[in-house]
Amino acid sequence: FFFFNDTATTEIYTEQIVGSVRCVQETVLQFLVMISKIYQTGIEVAKKFVTPPEKTQFAEKGILTPQEFILAGDQLTTMCPSWCWKPASDDKYKCKYFPDDKQYLYARVPCSQRIRDIMQNTNEQEIEGGWTATDDQLGSKPAAKKIKKVIGDDDSDQEEKVKVIQNVKKDYFEKKAANDDDDDVIVVKKKPQAAPTQQDQAQQQVQQEEQKMVSVQEPDISFQRYYDLSIVYDTYFFTPRVYLFGYTKEGQPLTQEQMLEDIMDEYANKTVTFEVQPALGVSQLSIHPCKHAEVLKKLIDTAVEHGGKIEVHQSLFVFLKLISAIIPTMEYDFTCLLYTSPSPRDRQKSRMPSSA
Repeated sequence: FFFFNDTATTEIYTEQIVGSVRCVQETVLQFLVMISKIYQTGIEVAKKFVTPPEKTQFAEKGILTPQEFILAGDQLTTMCPSWCWKPASDDKYKCKYFPDDKQYLYARVPCSQRIRDIMQNTNEQEIEGGWTATDDQLGSKPAAKKIKKVIGDDDSDQEEKVKVIQNVKKDYFEKKAANDDDDDVIVVKKKPQAAPTQQDQAQQQVQQEEQKMVSVQEPDISFQRYYDLSIVYDTYFFTPRVYLFGYTKEGQPLTQEQMLEDIMDEYANKTVTFEVQPALGVSQLSIHPCKHAEVLKKLIDTAVEHGGKIEVHQSLFVFLKLISAIIPTMEYDFTCLLYTSPSPRDRQKSRMPSSA
């Protein structure tokens, strides 16, 4: 009774409780870091007693041989010039399974948004296999929604509906092309003394949504960051592994806390931890590869079930698409035609389970 009626005492107890909770959180975090270091030490020791496979097991297990990693890396650098091969920073960091000039893959990429900002405006829907996708991935564009709303869902005349949509699109793109010199601003000229038609209303809605989309897509340069992304071959899990390190727009290194702002929350300090990049000998954020082979195998099987096939030389494109679920705001290139089950490409890609 005294506790709830004495403000000063309540504040003291509250501060003590908050302090105790923070102490427990710090202790747990330190314990997890210690376990991670022990585990990583064990992996490094085990690497001395295991050798990568010499024969392909990509379709059976989702793992790569060193030669397959080089093949996939060559394909990535050919299709996406922003990626390139790099040598190790010192001879002592060289991996004996790879040529001196092909120790790891590297790209410098921009990152103009924070995770918290995009998650506030993203609606996700569950799709096949426990994955989730955003509205944009499922083809739900704002302009299309507005056209549907103007025309009406109850309209039984489907042919007329299609004609209206086609006319809106035709007029829209003709006017857009004609006004390219004016920063793509489309001016709708209404006929004097004529009431707006259903088609005019739909066209105006398309204009407004297009202008909104353009304004949203323009990044605020004050939030601009850059990341050094590198992909190495993990000689224990036999899969690609991503390392990354961030900088401000002025070139100053980001703190660990700042870099974790660009990682999805369910992966930060779990799947994504700070480890030593083996070809450079420096600590960077790393996406742990313990589940990479399993997830790649599932995607290979899914592609086969849908009449497609993922070839070895395409493996890094699939891999980077998976990684984009963890770092969706980092704008790296992995453009490639993959014969897999339908999954539209967007900056906010399909998200894999947090255990991957």
